[in-house]
Amino acid sequence: MKANMNIAINGIGRIGKAVFRYLADHPDINIKLINDINKDIKNIAYILQYDTIHGKFKHRILVSGRNLKYNNKVIKCFNKTDIDQVDLKKEKIDLLIDASGIEKNAKILSKKK
Repeated sequence: MKANMNIAINGIGRIGKAVFRYLADHPDINIKLINDINKDIKNIAYILQYDTIHGKFKHRILVSGRNLKYNNKVIKCFNKTDIDQVDLKKEKIDLLIDASGIEKNAKILSKKK
């Protein structure tokens, strides 16, 4: 894995939240983008901050417009139903983790190899 890798997470459900928490403490990884069908960014911040299984996230997550902030890092948030509606190249994403569970997104991504 390269240093300072920019990551996007598509889907902030059970798996997306676990991936977020794991990656959040790696200094060479920047979670730059989250896409989820949930349009309520305050709710996304809340479900990342509090989890019934994993407990409270150790960093405070703040909402700033359509962005989330934690530990001096900024994450752009989108709420597109199809991941191809997000310009990952423009956002300089190195790796997309699809945790949406939506078969259509998997098919879209497999065609972009």
